[in-house]
Amino acid sequence: MIDPVYLVSTIVGGALIFIGGLYDLIAAIGVNKFPDFYTRLHAVTIGAIGGAVYPIIGAAIMVLGNNGLPLSVRASYVLPMILIAALIIITAPTGSHAVARAAYRSGLKPLTEEE
Repeated sequence: MIDPVYLVSTIVGGALIFIGGLYDLIAAIGVNKFPDFYTRLHAVTIGAIGGAVYPIIGAAIMVLGNNGLPLSVRASYVLPMILIAALIIITAPTGSHAVARAAYRSGLKPLTEEE
């Protein structure tokens, strides 16, 4: 019989990994379809955050649900994953803001509705 905790963690983790893939797909479409630098940068940032954080959290949930591993081993995998996800959540918007600000200050104006 399959352990219910393992089954639920595998389903939830797999769903989060799938959602991360959807974020990456939507970001790729946005980069190709959006008209100017700033909206494309927004799509890239959404893809970087959603496409990286959701799969990392999904993998962490899958590792946590694996009762075949000792708790110390699971913790040694999950804690760095959570730290990496937190760093991505903090640095990706900050980095894209810095890039957008530098582009604006260098003279790249956003498109307006008249253009």
